Amino acid sequence: MDKHQARQFSQKYVLTLATQREFESEASQAGDGDSIPDAWIYDDKQGYCFLIEAKVGGNPLNAEQVKRHAKIWLGLVDDENFKRQLISLAWTDVLKTVEQPGFITTDRQEHLLLQELAGLLGFFRYRLFKGFEFSQLIDVSSFSLMNQAGREDKVFLDFSCLQEVPDFRFGNSAF
Repeated sequence: MDKHQARQFSQKYVLTLATQREFESEASQAGDGDSIPDAWIYDDKQGYCFLIEAKVGGNPLNAEQVKRHAKIWLGLVDDENFKRQLISLAWTDVLKTVEQPGFITTDRQEHLLLQELAGLLGFFRYRLFKGFEFSQLIDVSSFSLMNQAGREDKVFLDFSCLQEVPDFRFGNSAF
């Protein structure tokens, strides 16, 4: 991406992707130094550009690094402009979109790419909780809390359905 070209887009955004949407630290100024964003999505004809900074696993977003990208590449120097142009997503947000039941793509290549993306995110242990599979649980011995006859205010445990404790005997012992 050419820096001059990146600044010319009418719609320019900074997109962050990480485990947590929040920055590791807040920086008041974008520091000096090198700035190489992770990726770009842009369309010259429609006039939009997304500068992308992504972190996986426990790697946090660094506010200074992201602001430096915005300043150098997009010309976003003031904090208000930066905040308006910032889109922060968590990787689970991406998974929710890709794995939602109504999300259907008619393009086979796009479908394959989205499946691969979900698999890649699974490799980094990003998964959505989809509930428990109770049919796979084994049965546990039953016991219940019951009221004693005539005493509704007292509750006790009924272990009558549990097996007896084994009577262990050790060889050559008089126990």
